[in-house]
Amino acid sequence: MLEDVWGPRDLPVLQALVVLAEEVGAHPLKPGAIATHLGWDEAQVQKALRDLSPEYVDLEVFPENGWAYFVSLHRPAALRATGAWPSPEVTTQRLIDALQSAAQDPDPIKRSKAKTALDALLGMSREVLVGVVTQTVGGAM
Repeated sequence: MLEDVWGPRDLPVLQALVVLAEEVGAHPLKPGAIATHLGWDEAQVQKALRDLSPEYVDLEVFPENGWAYFVSLHRPAALRATGAWPSPEVTTQRLIDALQSAAQDPDPIKRSKAKTALDALLGMSREVLVGVVTQTVGGAM
């Protein structure tokens, strides 16, 4: 089985890019700034950037070694992937998580209502539920 690189490496780099783009507002960003922000070795950041390209970032690279010297963020895709913007899948999971939490409430009336709502949502197919959330999120944006 292949090693998971999304959670431990690629996602933190993408999250750092989103934060830096918000703080600095400058595009393109330098990989060294990302490494400094994370407290990581730049080689790890470079590996993550290669994985994130072209879906989430565009890279300008040195032809000699393939290392990026500038990174431009694909903002909408990056914001969705990091959870900063709602995607139907993330919103659906957040709704389920919130209802699961509410179903543990000490108040029996709240707990009962949350369980009823949760049972109704979980009774739908995932595709139907995501479709409903897609229409809701899409209409709000």
